[in-house]
Amino acid sequence: MKNECLRLMNMEDGFVTEMKENVEPYLRAHCTDGLYTSHDGKTLHFLQYDAENPKAVVVIFHGFSEFAKKYNEMVYYLLSNDYSVYIPEHRGHGESEREVEDLCKVYVKTFDYYLEDLNIFYEEFIRPINLPKYLIGHSMGGGISLMFLEKYPDYFDKAVLSSPMVKINMRSFPENITRNLVHANVTLGHGESYVFGQKPFSGEPNIEHSSCKSESRYEYTFCLRLSDELHQTSGATFSWLNAAIIASDSIRENAEKIKCETLIMFAGQERLVDPEETKEFVETYGFKSRFFESAKHEVYNSEPEDRVEFYTEMFEFLEGKSV
Repeated sequence: MKNECLRLMNMEDGFVTEMKENVEPYLRAHCTDGLYTSHDGKTLHFLQYDAENPKAVVVIFHGFSEFAKKYNEMVYYLLSNDYSVYIPEHRGHGESEREVEDLCKVYVKTFDYYLEDLNIFYEEFIRPINLPKYLIGHSMGGGISLMFLEKYPDYFDKAVLSSPMVKINMRSFPENITRNLVHANVTLGHGESYVFGQKPFSGEPNIEHSSCKSESRYEYTFCLRLSDELHQTSGATFSWLNAAIIASDSIRENAEKIKCETLIMFAGQERLVDPEETKEFVETYGFKSRFFESAKHEVYNSEPEDRVEFYTEMFEFLEGKSV
């Protein structure tokens, strides 16, 4: 990994300035916006970053309520180390078409729609590339990655999953009651309504409630959200949560279908996914893994030592070194 990447990984003071003055212009010089049409006619958006002499292509599946530019730092590291990068924005996220009017809502009828969208994306843009193909997925995107690898086991050579949605953390709520309540709301026609406790983007920062430990990285991402209403997705609908619960059940039942070498990195200070279920999942199916006990959900946005270890493990894994 190049020294300038390690310098940025360790940076807190001055990080936002460094990203805006140096990293963003570098990314823009290598970036192309793209559009494609989903299986049901939706217009979906992606960003493409071309390395000058790429040794592989990396596809990133982003997480719940995220958008492509949230991964600017990660893309910079990949691009600087000669990986071309593609980030499709899932339906209902970023500049991809919505299915509900409220831009803050995350809505989908079934995660199968994500898979069908991404299969079209892969066939059109990724399959023709004559290079090794790697997949990175975070959180919901990690769950989608697992489903995608189960359904299309020959598409990617390696996968790195960050805090994947193996099972949603129900916290203190009884699981059966939660499942039944969510399903009932969908059945009664409330699928487009916010789940209890979910709400529109407030415009007020709250790092304590976030998945991030790095204040500078939280500030940087929050500014990206403030600058564009299409980056302000924030709340789950009953339909999305119902689909996510069904998807996570399917993930745990079908993981033996995954053929590609897979590294799963997950955190101890979790609010969104269940770390114990992830640990059991890793052990059951024999995936390579790294557990970061003191990290929050976004391991790559945690304390400097965890950030550096996360990216070091990721690059060593992609480059065929021992993990």
